[in-house]
Amino acid sequence: MLSLDPMTVERVAKLVCDPGGPYERSGRDLEKLLGRSAWADPPAYDGSPRVPWLAEALEGRTGDQAAVERFLGRVCDPLEYLDGMTTAGEICQALNHVLEPERLAVSYVSGRPVLGELRNDSATASFGVPSDLDARLRRLIDDGNAVDQLLARINETRILRKQRCVCARNHWDRQLRRRTALLCTYRARSAVPNEGPRLKEWQVAPSRSSLAGAASLDGPR
Repeated sequence: MLSLDPMTVERVAKLVCDPGGPYERSGRDLEKLLGRSAWADPPAYDGSPRVPWLAEALEGRTGDQAAVERFLGRVCDPLEYLDGMTTAGEICQALNHVLEPERLAVSYVSGRPVLGELRNDSATASFGVPSDLDARLRRLIDDGNAVDQLLARINETRILRKQRCVCARNHWDRQLRRRTALLCTYRARSAVPNEGPRLKEWQVAPSRSSLAGAASLDGPR
């Protein structure tokens, strides 16, 4: 999911450092932030300009997607700020503006920041399986066989979900074609003199799909 453009990385670094701004972070603050993001062996600040230093640190973790995700989440974590969600929400909004071209966004789930993808034209982030799920589970569960079973079940669930999406799409395609045919029949018979609409042939069983309502816009009321 995560492969940030170098310009995005630079903008993220500038946002987090906020030089001269109300949320400015010192080099020491940045070093601590990386540590609180659960980075393994976070780099020590070397006194160089902060924005390029942080950008370089982020680019150095391009092979560790989970580390970058944790960093972006930590930047928006209410625990990072004295006034909690007030500042965190403002930072999150600014960060999402930077991440929007990458089709990424940080959202809050039960008060915790989570990075997700923006799919298609949706403004709502969707969340998938964490890239480091295997490692997370093995840190929490000592039984390796149990972890293997959980991962296998998760993989099965993902496969079934994809199959259901395909089946559902095919189902609604068939429903759309059926309602389109009924609509054409209704209009054709309405255009014939002395031939009124055949209500029994027009009316169909209620459907959970919104297509049923869309198809009935020109039908009898």
